[in-house]
Amino acid sequence: MAGSWFDTENLMQRIDYEIYKTPLWQYQVYYILFGVYVVICSLLLYFWQKKIRDTEGALIIWVLHIIWTLFFILGWIIAI
Repeated sequence: MAGSWFDTENLMQRIDYEIYKTPLWQYQVYYILFGVYVVICSLLLYFWQKKIRDTEGALIIWVLHIIWTLFFILGWIIAI
């Protein structure tokens, strides 16, 4: 019925969407935990890099640190 105030098909679609959608807070919790993990790994890599005195080892550690930081930023952008 066109113009009906009670559209059952639309109502069923909305209910299905509400039932099956993934809650937004779930993604935010995952990315916050991932961000904490990245920060801890970055600190460990930084302290490990301080122990390594050769240039090649330090370069590898800093590349890993930059990759972890980029993953953290990407996760934060997706969470927002």
